Amino acid sequence: MTASALLLAAVFSATSPAPAQTARLKLGPEGEILAWLAAGPFPNVGALELKGTGFATDYLAPEATATAAEGVAIPMIPAERATDPKLTVKRRAGWTLGLGNPTNGIDLGPLLDGGKPGIAYLYSDLESPRETDAKLLFGSDDGVKIWLNGALVFTKQIARGVKRDEDTVPIRLRAGRNTLLYKIEQGNGGWGLLARIVGPDNRPIPGLAQALAVDPAGKSSQPGMTWIRRAAGDSGTLDLTAAVAYDVTAQRAARWATRFRKEADDPALLESVIRAEANRLKGRYVSADALSLDLLSARSAIQQDYDRARARLLRETQTPKPLIATSVRMEDYVRVMPGGRYFVHADGRPFIPIGYNHNPDWPKLEESYPERAVYRPEVTDRYMAHLKRHGVNIVRLMVETPPSGNLEEPIGTFRPEHVRWMDNVVMAARKHGVKLIVTPWDTFWMNLRWDTTPYNPALGGLVQNRIEFITSPALRAQQKRRIQYLIDRWGNTGTIFAWEILNEADIWWGANAAQLTEWTNDVAAFTRDYERLKWGRNHLVSVSFAEQMPKDALGQLAYRSPALDYATTHLYIGASRAPKEAVGPALAIAQGVRFSLDALSDTRPYMDTENGPIDVWIEDPKLDEQVFHGMSWAHMATGGAGSGFRWPYRNPHHLTEGMLDILQRMSVFSAEVPWQSLAGQRVAVTAAGDKGAATCAFGTPQAAMAWTSAGAPVAINWPGGPSQAKYRMFDTHTGKWVGQGSVRGVNGAYALPPQSPGRSIAVLLTK
Repeated sequence: MTASALLLAAVFSATSPAPAQTARLKLGPEGEILAWLAAGPFPNVGALELKGTGFATDYLAPEATATAAEGVAIPMIPAERATDPKLTVKRRAGWTLGLGNPTNGIDLGPLLDGGKPGIAYLYSDLESPRETDAKLLFGSDDGVKIWLNGALVFTKQIARGVKRDEDTVPIRLRAGRNTLLYKIEQGNGGWGLLARIVGPDNRPIPGLAQALAVDPAGKSSQPGMTWIRRAAGDSGTLDLTAAVAYDVTAQRAARWATRFRKEADDPALLESVIRAEANRLKGRYVSADALSLDLLSARSAIQQDYDRARARLLRETQTPKPLIATSVRMEDYVRVMPGGRYFVHADGRPFIPIGYNHNPDWPKLEESYPERAVYRPEVTDRYMAHLKRHGVNIVRLMVETPPSGNLEEPIGTFRPEHVRWMDNVVMAARKHGVKLIVTPWDTFWMNLRWDTTPYNPALGGLVQNRIEFITSPALRAQQKRRIQYLIDRWGNTGTIFAWEILNEADIWWGANAAQLTEWTNDVAAFTRDYERLKWGRNHLVSVSFAEQMPKDALGQLAYRSPALDYATTHLYIGASRAPKEAVGPALAIAQGVRFSLDALSDTRPYMDTENGPIDVWIEDPKLDEQVFHGMSWAHMATGGAGSGFRWPYRNPHHLTEGMLDILQRMSVFSAEVPWQSLAGQRVAVTAAGDKGAATCAFGTPQAAMAWTSAGAPVAINWPGGPSQAKYRMFDTHTGKWVGQGSVRGVNGAYALPPQSPGRSIAVLLTK
C-alpha cells in the first residue's frame, strides 16, 4: 500500500456512529468562517442578464427562520419547478457540509456542481460567550442576502468576484446561539463567499466559535472534514485550521514521497513518519481541544521530515539546468516576417498564430501538477496532440496562477514542484509542435489575491505599495532573476514563441506611462542580453495592455516601443464583452484591430492576445461558437496576425470542440495564403456584403483579403488593384475552397460571385 493510501485509510476510518451531532469549531485566524452547511443549487433564471429570479425566491420557506443540519432534506416549493420545469439545475437533496479557507473562502462550484446560474444557501450557528457588537466582513460571487437571527441585514444583487472584506455589516450578537444564513447568487464564472466576523476594533472576538450539526459518519471529501466529524458531540472546540493543515501537509508529503521518489532523501523514512502520526491520531480523545493539540503536533512532525526529504532537491532547483539538451542554432525560433505584419519559422516559412489562452491551473494542464490529488501528465500530452490536430500552433501560458500556487515561495526560492509542472507542459507542447507565449506573472490574480502572492510584505515580499512592482530597483532585481530562471530552464528551445514580460502592464500597479516605459525598456533589454549571452539567440519579447485602444504616451509604449517585437492589446471591446448575437462582437474586434494597425509607426505585427465575453459569459454553446467564429475571422481579415486569442470564459475553462473545429478550418485557409504578399505597407482596402453581416478587409499593393459572415455578393474596393485580379473563396464553415477564377476590376472595385446565403466566406485577391 502506498503512503497516500495508508494516510487516507487512516484518516477516513475515524468516524462516530451517531448522526447529526454538533461540532464546535474555532474561526480562522482573522475571524474567518471556515465551515458551512450548504444547500443548492436552486434555479436562477435570468441571472446572465443580472435579473436572476432566484434572488427574490424563498426556496427555504421561510428563509428568515431557517436552520440546517447535514443531510436534512429541503422540500421542493412550487416555484422551483415552475421556473425550471425540466429541473435542469440539479440540486443536492439536503444540506451538505463544505469547507473554505482563510484566503479564498468557500468555492461553491465544485461543492454544488454549480456550472449554471443558480442560488446557494450557506448556514452556520455562531456561539458567542456574551452579547456584543460585531461586524460581518465579506466578499461574494455574485449577489448576496444575509439573515442574522431571522433579520435580513444585507442585500445586494450584483455580478462580481470574491474580494476580501468588500462589504461590511454592523451587527449585534446575542450571548449563546446566533443563526447566520447567506444566500449567494450565481450568474457565471466563479461562485463563492469569503466571510469573517470581528469586533468593533476589527479584531477576532475572543471565545466566538461556530457550531454545525453534522453527520459523524458522513463522507469526508475535503481536508479537515474527518476531524469535524470526529469532534462532533465532543466537549471543547476543534481548531479547524490545525485540522486542515494536518490533512494538507500529510497528503502533500505522501504524494511527494511517491512522485519525487528518485529525487527524495530516504522517502521511506518520510512515509514511516506519516504512518506513525496517522496511527497516533486514531486514539480516543477526551475533548476537541486535546485532538486539536495532537493535530498540531502531528502536522509539525510530518512537515519537519518532509523538509528533510526535500532539502536536496530544493537546493538543486535553485540553479536550473535546461529541461532538455538542444542544439540551439538548430531550434525553430520564430521571428518577425521580412516586411513585418506576420511571423516566420526559422526556415522562412510563414508562422501565423492560431491559438488561445490556456492557463496551467485549468483542466487538461492542471493534471500535470505533481501536487494535485490526481496527477496525470499524460492528459496534458494528449491534449496538446488534440490541439495540434485542430490547427492550434500556439498557446499563451501564464507561468503561475496564485490560486494554484506560486513559482517562487518565498520570492527568490523556486519551488521544484511548480517547475516540474511547467516542465510537463513545455514537454507536451514541444512534442506536438505547439509553441508557447510565456508570461512570467499572472498579474490579474496577483492583484485579486494579493494576500497569497509572495510579493506581499506579509509573506516576505518587498512591495509595500503595488506601484513598487514597477518602480522598486530591489524588486526589479528579483523580477530579472525570475526571467533569468525561465531562460535557463526553457530558453534553449524553439517551443518558446515569445517572452511576454508583463501581462496587462497598464492597469494593476497605478504606474504612469513613463514609469511603465522605463520598466519595459530595462527588463526587455535584460531579457535580450541575458538570452543572447546564455544561448546565443533571442526569442521575441512583448508586453500586453488591457486598454483596448491606448493613446498618447501609453499608445507610444504599446504600439511604437523599440523595446518590443510586436504589439498586443486585449480586445474586450464593445459588443464582444457581453454578446447576444454574433455580428456585433466581430465588428468590435475589427474596430480594435484597425485602430491598433493605424497606431503603429512601422510594420511590426499586431495580435489581440485576450478577448471574449468578459462581462457576461455566453450560456448557449451554439451562440458562443458563432461569436468565436466571427471574432476570430474578423481579427485575421482586418489584418491582425492570426486568429486572436480567446480567454475561454467557459465551464470547463477551455475551448469547446466546436471552437477548435473553427480554428482547424482557419488553419486550412492559412496554409494557402500568400502571407508575404500581405506583409509590409497596407493600402485602404474595404469590403461590403449583406446588410447586417459582419464584413472586414485589408490589403497591400500585392494582395487583399476579405471576410463576410454572410455569403451574398461581396464588393471589394482595392485601391491600385489590377484590371484583372485572381480570386479564391473559402467557406469558413466547411473548411473548403469553394471557388476560384479571375474578376475584372473597375477603378479598384471588384464584385465577387455570390455564395449560398448564410455562408461565411473568406476571399483572397491577388495580382
